[in-house]
Parts: sequence; structure tokens; C-alpha cells
Amino acid sequence: ASRRGMSRLLIHHARKSLAALGLLVLSACTTTTGETTPAAQLVTTQEAVAAFQRTCLASLPDFRSFSALAQRAGLKSVDEVGPLDEPHQLPDKRLVVGLAASPSGKICSISVDSAEDPKAIGQALLAAARAKTGKGTEKAFPSSFFNFAIHLPNGSLITHDIRRTRGGKRSFVFISEPISEDQIPVLIYN
Repeated sequence: ASRRGMSRLLIHHARKSLAALGLLVLSACTTTTGETTPAAQLVTTQEAVAAFQRTCLASLPDFRSFSALAQRAGLKSVDEVGPLDEPHQLPDKRLVVGLAASPSGKICSISVDSAEDPKAIGQALLAAARAKTGKGTEKAFPSSFFNFAIHLPNGSLITHDIRRTRGGKRSFVFISEPISEDQIPVLIYN
């Protein structure tokens, strides 16, 4: 296959993976009949940052300890959430975190429904990721799909997307295992 054809194939699979992951996380706070769990409450920025730090960030660089860390953080395992591996939900809250395969390796995803400013939530999660991955050179990638896409000093890519929901807004943040810069376009460009 030609190099251009292979690039198109990788981009196609990346789009499908990220789209499936987005739909999956959207459905994570619903029952098997598709109804929203009535007890699930909107999440604060502090709750989102704490869950992200104690799961995705604490299990970097390879996410091997993700499930044990999620349970230790008080998140409950969620069954049958599509292609999301090891999904966990903050009890009685609209926060789901889990792992997914991507063309560039594993990514850790957090979905947060909140009445608070979603851009501020994204920035707070980015600040937590920066604190975890250390000082050094990072590179921002322009994207029409994500509010930000940044290659962090440790090699992880972090992205943020915002969607409207009933009663609030949903922030999606994905952080990858450390990847090379040439693996990034497959994950972020439409």
C-alpha cells in the first residue's frame, strides 16, 4: 500500500475510534434501557481533577495500574460500556473514566458533566497533567475538533472537547500513553 493510502487508513480508524469512544462515554451514565440514572449529579471541577489525578495521571505511563487506582479512589466499576476498557464511575455523579485502544496505543478518557465552566474544567485537568508530566517542552496542535490538543513533556497527548447536555455541559479529556509527535495527527485531525 502507498504511504498516502496507509495514512488515510490510519486517519479513518482514528476517527472511528475517537467517535466510538465519545459515544461510549456519552452513554456511560445511562441504564441498560437508555434512561439517565436519576441519582447521578453534576460534577464539580475539584471532583473531576481529583478523579483524573488518582486514575489517568497516577497510572501513567502505561495505565497498567488504572483499575486498582480507580477502585482505591472510590470509583465503581461500570459494566458493558462498549469499547471502553475498565470503565469506572464516581458514585452518584456524572463522571466516567476508562481506557480505550487507539491507533497510537492506549488512552485514558474522562467524561465530566458539570454546570461549571467547561473551559475552566479543561484548563484545571490540563494543569494537573502538566504538574504530573513535569517541566519541559510541550507543543500545542491546532484542531477544529478539540478545544486544545497538547503534546506534553513526557510524550503524552492531552485533548479536551466540550459538548452540551441537558442541565450542563460535558467535558471529554483524553490523555495518551507517551507517543511520538508523528503519531499525533492520526488522533486529532479530522
